[in-house]
Amino acid sequence: MGIFYKRPLCLFCFCFIGTSLLAVTLGIFGKIAILAASILATALLFFLSWRIEKRKYGLIEAAICAIFISISLASSLLAIDLPLKRLEKYTAENAPIEFVVLETEYNSKYSTRYEGILLSTDKGKIGQRAYLNFSHEADYVAGDRLLLLGKIEIAESNSETILPSDVNLEITSTLDKDLVILKEFDGFSLSVASAKLRHRIRNIFCELLEPDSAALSLGFLTSNTSMLSGRVVRDFRRSGVSHLLAVSGLHLSLLVGAFDFLLTRLKIRKSIRCIATTALSLLLLTVSGFSLSASRSVLMLLVAYLCYYLSSESDTLTSLSVAGMLILLVSPVSVGSLSFWLSFLATLGIVLYSELLSKLRKRKPESKKGFVKIFLRSIRKIAGALTVTLSANVFICIIFYLAFGETSVISPIANLTVTPLGEVYLAISVLTLLFGKVSFVGSLLCHATEFLASLITSLAAYLSAFEFSAVSLRHVFAGVIITAMTFSLAVLFAVKLKEKRWLFAPPALALASFCVCLLIYNATNTQIRAVYTSDGGRDSVAVADDGELLIIDVSDGTYSSLYNAYEWAREQAFVEADTLVLTHYHPKHISSLDKFFGNVVVHDLYLPEPKTSNDILILEDITKLAIENGVSPTLYKSEELTRVGSSILYVPREDSAIVSSRRIISFLLRTKEGAIFYADRLSLLGKNAELQEVFINSCNTLILGSHSPLPEGKELPAPSSSQRVIIADAEKFSFEFSFENNP
Repeated sequence: MGIFYKRPLCLFCFCFIGTSLLAVTLGIFGKIAILAASILATALLFFLSWRIEKRKYGLIEAAICAIFISISLASSLLAIDLPLKRLEKYTAENAPIEFVVLETEYNSKYSTRYEGILLSTDKGKIGQRAYLNFSHEADYVAGDRLLLLGKIEIAESNSETILPSDVNLEITSTLDKDLVILKEFDGFSLSVASAKLRHRIRNIFCELLEPDSAALSLGFLTSNTSMLSGRVVRDFRRSGVSHLLAVSGLHLSLLVGAFDFLLTRLKIRKSIRCIATTALSLLLLTVSGFSLSASRSVLMLLVAYLCYYLSSESDTLTSLSVAGMLILLVSPVSVGSLSFWLSFLATLGIVLYSELLSKLRKRKPESKKGFVKIFLRSIRKIAGALTVTLSANVFICIIFYLAFGETSVISPIANLTVTPLGEVYLAISVLTLLFGKVSFVGSLLCHATEFLASLITSLAAYLSAFEFSAVSLRHVFAGVIITAMTFSLAVLFAVKLKEKRWLFAPPALALASFCVCLLIYNATNTQIRAVYTSDGGRDSVAVADDGELLIIDVSDGTYSSLYNAYEWAREQAFVEADTLVLTHYHPKHISSLDKFFGNVVVHDLYLPEPKTSNDILILEDITKLAIENGVSPTLYKSEELTRVGSSILYVPREDSAIVSSRRIISFLLRTKEGAIFYADRLSLLGKNAELQEVFINSCNTLILGSHSPLPEGKELPAPSSSQRVIIADAEKFSFEFSFENNP
């Protein structure tokens, strides 16, 4: 296609963006070496262009590319590596911290997480974005300045990054809520001003609308999804319409387009319209909290307006590349952000394929009339919407593979149904924000907003509930296919092709290859697989049996235990958990399950019969969480057979001869091919004949868990020689096994 043909600025910007991506994988010395080489190459190319007349312009173009490469490497060094080195001196066990709150990331009875700015410590001023964690419920709002004592940790990566280049800080508070000193932030900061504006909008929506509708409106207009339940965010992601919850080109084109249309109708001059729409764009950018997707969209619009104002025409691809380069120039660490790459690559796919289709499409005069004409126009609009969705998905498929490990299959259908409703909902939400307090009109707007919010969330939940709504990309063949497709597209779009239809070949071949490989994999992969993980006494057992995933959590309720088991399941190409079993209750289970249900589709939750009043209280909270997230809770009892999916669970009675303040945990899981017996080490010291004879001697795999450690001077009984015995021998331990070729 030759996307760089007659687009030199586009080429320079892509050199900058590509080098920025490469830079975060390199160390300081690697960047310095390449920077020195690019500077020498620039000087050499300029010298050759002066000496070689025939290749003068080509050599000058190459020299400018080398300059952009040098700038990219230099900005990465100055904005990522050097600040990271400087921040290392601020880490300490306990240090006085000055922190200003921008956003509430998470808030529950047992933990609170804020995003904000770390202003300073006792060692000096910092001014770095950071996250503040409390181990209790807190109620601070945007603009609050906190003076506290806490521990500062540098986070190498988090769920929002695809590369270990994030230099944000994790501040774990070591003080109780009542001991935190609260002051008013008296300085000026665009981030703080934006946060206060977003908080103001949040209060208006909460005052006018029901909680669910207010949360959705806030997400649509400001990208703040902290008020949305994890289930709603998960449903939007699985159905492929999560872009509605991020202020991006769709939001900007709708709101700015409507505003520009109104100004055009009022016969406002072009120059004034450009100024007015630019001001509105900057306002939307501020409302979004300067998110990367919004920044990319606004910068594209500003570049397009500048070109249009100067030359009455603009090139969308050049505008996109300039916008991407400016974002990375201002904030080089953004190259490790998922939101940047999802926004940039999705827009790139839409632009390239729409340009290609516009050239291939043969325009014919419309001779049809009446109903046939309306029908054909509708078909063309549907085809256009599908083309946009598929074009975006082709280009961001590599991000889904690297970051999420799954992709939405039902995305085209969702974008034909949910996205149009979302556009209407966005417009009505803005009107509700502006006129919601105007008596009769406001009441109508509020009712319409709540009705649409319920319709959109219900439709997204319905589409995401299908078994085929998401497909795993964790298969080895998926990575090979996606990488080959992405590389082929990059080459084909960069070179100048005579036959443009070849550009449809890579995604078509990739789709066909993936379907064939998936059918073969599902037909031949019938082996029962399992894993036992231990992390400081927090154990979990996950079993993949006949296409179903069963997770048994034996932990103190922390999220890491569930995460470890599910990470293994994702590597086995699972995108859902059919059954989750808890062996006991802990207060941390509430926040952990809230987070887990918000990320993973869980069908059934099995809970042990409560034994204390505290167990009953935790059970009530967990049951409520499960029902809210569409999970079916079931109680099971000790000494009774419980069918969980295609397996059978049995929990023996506790041995009264064992005296311990810790709960003793053991269970037998029997599958079609064999049995797994888990027993914490403390339980094996008793005289329970059922425990030692029936289970230990009859199971295929014996797991001596680390949940309850052995007292000093005690030894475990010797297991049978015909069993596979698994004993955690490290702080972090993982052992994967199957029922094929058992000893």
